[in-house]
Amino acid sequence: MINRSFVASTFATAALLTAGIGMHCRSAEAAPKKPSISSATLTPKRLAAAGGTVSIRVKIKNNGSSINSVSATSTLSGGTPSAAATLQASGGDFYTGSVRVAANSRTKKTTASIYVQVNSTSGLVSKKVGTIQLDAGTGSTGGDTTPPPPPNI
Repeated sequence: MINRSFVASTFATAALLTAGIGMHCRSAEAAPKKPSISSATLTPKRLAAAGGTVSIRVKIKNNGSSINSVSATSTLSGGTPSAAATLQASGGDFYTGSVRVAANSRTKKTTASIYVQVNSTSGLVSKKVGTIQLDAGTGSTGGDTTPPPPPNI
């Protein structure tokens, strides 16, 4: 008489070996990694209180992913991000473009952070690539500086 537990364990071992071979073969096909954002050059490093445009040159390795788009934003300390500016491929792993930095209305110097975002087939990657110094502003929001008329008597 055949021992049923022996037969069951033999089938279980064969199934595990087959599954192990199948998993081993699949692990060789690694999914692409997300792109990596590395060195960036920002010019100029300092702006007047009025803000302005900053040029960006950034190195992005695709790591096997297809890059759909690259953009940059700027954010004044404690403020909201600027509109995204598209960066263009400029040969090799480099992308270039420019981003607008808002005016500093505060009476103290401040900084603007520059961020680069990469949208790829492996997902979205974002990284702060540097900061820009902004001179002190006047404290005015740029409205009309004419004093109000005298009160009615």
